[in-house]
Amino acid sequence: MFGLRTAERVEGHHPKSKALSALSTAFEKTMIDLNSLAIFAKVVETRSFSEAAKRLKMPISTVSRRVAELEDQLGVGLIERSTRNLRLTDVGAEIFEHAQRSAETSETVGNIVSNQLSTVSGVLRLSTPPSISDTLLVPLVTAFQAA
Repeated sequence: MFGLRTAERVEGHHPKSKALSALSTAFEKTMIDLNSLAIFAKVVETRSFSEAAKRLKMPISTVSRRVAELEDQLGVGLIERSTRNLRLTDVGAEIFEHAQRSAETSETVGNIVSNQLSTVSGVLRLSTPPSISDTLLVPLVTAFQAA
């Protein structure tokens, strides 16, 4: 019995590896693409696939495909489509609330990062001859510090 377990481990066939692999696959399938949620939210907000595509700067086919993939992944319909109208299903309305918050959170995180990257910080060392530093550099450094 000991030899069998050792052989299984050496070959990479640990008794639990199949269960862990299945669990990992199931987990990956249930992870929802936040970009697809944001696209879904934009479609609902604009009440149009074409308008959502325009605002997202994406092809209409991509927007439509991503929403359809989200529906397939979740296993429920989110939007009832007709030639002239979009209507949220009950589940779609509930998910829309969360998708909208998710999109807002993503935008906020992007803004925080953008603001942090645009903030100047650190040490600035300048070296000039004394004749220039008093007349030219002092006013420039003072203006820079004030900004």
